[in-house]
Amino acid sequence: RRMLADDRIRSLAIEFGTQWIHVRHFDQFNTKNEMLFPEYNSVLRSAMNEEAILLFKNLFQHGDPVIDLIDADHTFLNETLAKHYAIKGVVGDDFQRIEGVNEFGRGGILGLASVQSKQSGASRVVETLLGEKLPLPPPGVPQLPESKIGNDGLTMREITQRHVSDSQCAGCHRRIDPFGLALENYDPIGRL
Repeated sequence: RRMLADDRIRSLAIEFGTQWIHVRHFDQFNTKNEMLFPEYNSVLRSAMNEEAILLFKNLFQHGDPVIDLIDADHTFLNETLAKHYAIKGVVGDDFQRIEGVNEFGRGGILGLASVQSKQSGASRVVETLLGEKLPLPPPGVPQLPESKIGNDGLTMREITQRHVSDSQCAGCHRRIDPFGLALENYDPIGRL
């Protein structure tokens, strides 16, 4: 209890929590095109990074149920991140615990913009968060498009459904598509 109450618990949140979900040092992650997303700047990335740290720090220090990693109806926001999430009423640079965030598509690790931005792609979510190792696609399977509409005019959902109809692809797609389809309403920088 003494160790959990110590401020050094933040290091455990960073070194274990954010490393586990592959967002450690997210504030330094800058592979998104800032010309397409000018708001994806160092201030926003820093806020996204802090949200993940505070989620784990809170879990460790307050003994919240582990299920909150997936199903929490709260998160930690400052004004910058609240605006990014379109959540009103959060003012200032200090982070505060905000309740009732499920209605905004937030809460738990899947609701973190850092996870959505860095782990975009259902297979990465399944491998990183659930620890499942997926096999490589069979030879000759085309890459899924980066945008929501493919070159053939099909939506991402229609393209993935076509993959499931192919017996070579169905095994993996049955495991990853539920996650991908559940997260398809988020953009590359984690906005709903």
